[in-house]
Formats: sequence, C-alpha cells, structure tokens
Amino acid sequence: MKLIRKLRMILILTVALACFSIGFNKAETLFAADNASQVEVASIDYNALELKLKPNGNSVIYFSTNKSTWNVLEYYVNSEGYACTDISWIAATSNKTLYFKGGSDTRITEVTIPKQNTIKVKFDKVDGMVTISNTEDAEYFQWRKNTDYNWHTVSLEEGSAEYKQFVSSLEQFRVKGAKIVIRTAQTPGTSAQDPGSRPSKEATLSITKRGNAPNVSVNMKTLKLNTTEKMEYSLDGGNTWKNCMKTMTLESLLPNTLYKDGKSAQAGSVLFRKIATAAVPYSKTQTLTIPAQKAAPTTISHYTQDAKYLFLQFSDASTSLIYEYTIVKPGKSFDPVKAVWKAVKKNTPIKLTKTSAPEGSTIYYRYKGIAANVSKGITPVLPSAYGSFKVTFK
Repeated sequence: MKLIRKLRMILILTVALACFSIGFNKAETLFAADNASQVEVASIDYNALELKLKPNGNSVIYFSTNKSTWNVLEYYVNSEGYACTDISWIAATSNKTLYFKGGSDTRITEVTIPKQNTIKVKFDKVDGMVTISNTEDAEYFQWRKNTDYNWHTVSLEEGSAEYKQFVSSLEQFRVKGAKIVIRTAQTPGTSAQDPGSRPSKEATLSITKRGNAPNVSVNMKTLKLNTTEKMEYSLDGGNTWKNCMKTMTLESLLPNTLYKDGKSAQAGSVLFRKIATAAVPYSKTQTLTIPAQKAAPTTISHYTQDAKYLFLQFSDASTSLIYEYTIVKPGKSFDPVKAVWKAVKKNTPIKLTKTSAPEGSTIYYRYKGIAANVSKGITPVLPSAYGSFKVTFK
C-alpha cells in the first residue's frame, strides 16, 4: 500500500510540473505576442530599388504576392533597425501588390508598388523650349547627356529659375548637336498608404545643332554688304535683332566707321545670323568687324601739258599701296557706289586726254580697299574717303 501511495505522489508531481511548464511556455508566448505589433512599411526608394520595413518586435517577417503562399522574407537590418529588402525583381510594367506579416503579429500589411510612367518630351527647334507632358503627379524631372551618368534635377514649373537655367544650358549643345535623356524624378514612398512613384521611363531627346552662320562681307568698291532678307543683324552684342534688307550699305549699318566732314572714323562690329523659321532655328552667329575708314590721300599731283593733256600722278603708289580714281564728266553726278574706279599700282604719271577727261570734269581719288580673306589671314581695309579736283587745261 505504501508503494502505491508513493507512486501516486510521483505521478501527481509529474503532472503538476508538466502543467506548470505548459503554463510557463504559454505565458512566454503571450508575452512575446504582447510586445510585437504589425509590420509597417517605413520607406520605398525607387532609385536604390529598396523597401524598408519596421519589424516592430517580429523576429521573422513573411511576404506574399497573393496572400496564399507565404515565404520568409530575405532582408538585412540597417543601423536604424529597419529590415531592408530588394525590390529590383518587381517588373516596372505594371502595379505589383506585396503583402507582409510578422512571425508574432500576423496581421497583414499591404503595399502596392506602382508601375513606371511613360512621359512625352518635345523640343522646339525655334525657341529652344522643352515640353514634358504626361508627368502625372511629378514635381521634378531629371536630365543627363546620353554619354553621362549624372542626373540633374529640375522643377517641372516652366516659370521657375532652375527650369529657365536648364533651357539656357541647352544652348551649349546647339553648336554641335547632342542627345539628352529625360525622366521624371522618383517620389520616395513613406508608408503603405503613400508608396510614392517610380522615376518615369527615360526619353531620349535630340538637340539639333544650329545651321552655319551666314558669310556677310563688304564690297570694297561699293561699300555694300551681301545681306539678304533671310538674315537679321544686331549692333548691341546680340541683345536685340533687326531684320536685314537686301544688299545693305555700310552707311546704314555702321556710319561711324566712315570718315566724314574731317572727323575721324571708328572701327565697329555687327552680328549676323539667318532668321528662324517655323521649322528651322536661327543659325550660328557671324561677327563682322569693320575697320575705321582713313582720310583721303594727300600725296597726289596733276598738271597739264600743251593744253592738250592732263597728267595724274600718285607718287607713292605701289602694289602694297594701291590708289584708285574715277572721272565724272560735266553734267554728270558722282555716286561713289556706282562709280567705276580704276586702280593705280605705279607712281608713273597717267596721261589723260580731253576726250577721257574733258574740261570741267571732276576727278575723284582714294586709297583702294582690301577685302578680307580669313584663310590667308588678311584683315579687311576700307577704301579711304575720297578727294577730288576740277579738270582745267588752262
């Protein structure tokens, strides 16, 4: 009987210990569950393609794409205690919903990763403006050269200073032409309810180069320029532009470069470019520099012989200092633009008859101009102001 009582006592103690152990483990599990809470989305970085979760006391995190099949989430814990997981495997062509739950708190957190947007980009060849449409809720866009990897972020507000700076910076590409890549910037996600947005698909934009500058020059006999109505000019360094007329005169463009009324002339410059059309932007710019016109020559002599001939002599005329003259007969008017000038390259006297230079004619003379030749390094020289004398055989 004593043996039976002892066995009963041992059995009672064993059952009691087992119950205590079960109760302890249950209390421990309840304690762990009480200290864990629902897994939360902390942030989504679409540039790094990384999603951060707050574990909130859950030692294990599960994820699913359909709420039926669950897998243990692979992640690393950063210095702030967030569970960081890769989302580069998610296709950008459609929205994708992910589900997360903890090992302790099994309530499900749902977040939808948005698909990538497609923007439309247009470049106006005439005014140089870039128009970006279908940007959805984006506030910024990013751009880079197609050969570069550094993105520049700019406000989508066309009136903003940074947008204007962006348009201005494109001018440097219009010399040779270039391609740039544009996308809207990401909006980082901050929670499951605010997942943000991906950067849009990249759009490649061709920046067309400007056409060649016109080649305007001065006719050194007529002092006219070979301008056309398809050109425009600027006298203030490009701040303002005016339409050209066909074959403009130097007098109308840069009158101060001409020697007048005994007043010294001054060198000047004018800019030319081809005007923009509906399909073509204005061209590159030509700078035409005009030297100051010299005063009329004074080293000239003339005399008659036997009251039949007039001799005209330019004492220092040479191939490097060329003179020219024209004869205006009585009753005719002098137009330096239309006049036919004869060149003088020697200092020997020129014999004129009464037929070629009748009594009362006027002979005009000047230094000959030199046309510019960029390839030979020759700078332009205007023909000088002209002098004159009346022909008399007395």
